[in-house]
Amino acid sequence: MNDEAGGWLPVSHTKYFPPSWTRLLNSPTLLTHSMFVCEQLPCTFVSSLCRINNLNMMSINLYNDIIKTIQNNNIRDCQEVLEGKYPTVPFMTLGSLLSNYVQRRMKATHSKHNTPENIDLYYKRFQQAVAAREESGIILRLSDEIGITPVLTARFILEGYLRQLQAQYDKQQNEVGSAGEAEQVADAMGDFHKKKIFYNFGNMRTEITRLLRNSNLIEDQHVAYEVYLCLVHDNHYGPCPDIIKRTVGSEYEMILMKQLDEKKISYLDEKQLRLLGYDKTPDFKLDIPIGIEGRVVNWIESKATFGDEVTHQTYLNEQLTCYFNR
Repeated sequence: MNDEAGGWLPVSHTKYFPPSWTRLLNSPTLLTHSMFVCEQLPCTFVSSLCRINNLNMMSINLYNDIIKTIQNNNIRDCQEVLEGKYPTVPFMTLGSLLSNYVQRRMKATHSKHNTPENIDLYYKRFQQAVAAREESGIILRLSDEIGITPVLTARFILEGYLRQLQAQYDKQQNEVGSAGEAEQVADAMGDFHKKKIFYNFGNMRTEITRLLRNSNLIEDQHVAYEVYLCLVHDNHYGPCPDIIKRTVGSEYEMILMKQLDEKKISYLDEKQLRLLGYDKTPDFKLDIPIGIEGRVVNWIESKATFGDEVTHQTYLNEQLTCYFNR
């Protein structure tokens, strides 16, 4: 966020999940970027909080240069490029900034690709590549080409795959006829019943999520392995990044809770607030407000993410304004 005084952005460390995820999990615990808010989130106030909490600061020029570098590079290779170009910036800061950018970009472009026509096209291209015996990484290369993360591209391929199976299933059922005996239907279904692998065609979105969580449930070995590769190589979407994000967020909430306890500051956490009937709650509601540089602080919201201007504004619009009367 651009400070009125010096043009600086607050930096928080977190949210990057490199190919070797143990690199993040085994790294030293870093400070979270927390929002201490009562009435507003002015730029100067945010910057003063960063100074109080000894958070690093990033110049707006450096931030813009990093964003430009991200835009000019492939998503999957971008973290390595960033670490090589900006060695003085912590890798977790770069990863968090990259993660925020990727999520915003996917939200802006995903709907353009997520159409029946495009899904059919992507799945046909996948089938052609398999038939041509192309080397593994077919979906990864497709994701690079269309500019969508590997796991989101894998969702398109899985939807095309399941719709093909559904068409085969419906066709075989129609051939048997509505009056056919159950045993005849089972024989006609062939592999669908013999292999005891069943798919929920009625809720395609849920079924795709289930298969992404366990690619061993995918019957076609080519689809299963290609989806597995996407899960391994996607640092922003998928079951593993989701788990790590939640774990990191919980870890920083625990750090903040410990700091409040050490300072003898009385508070109510989210669970306690929900028991009191609040539907939307900050991480910590202070029983007695405290003062920071002349401002009254009633509650604290912890965000384990890079604190750029767009992120601040998004949280302000979608979440933080609900807390103003707390």
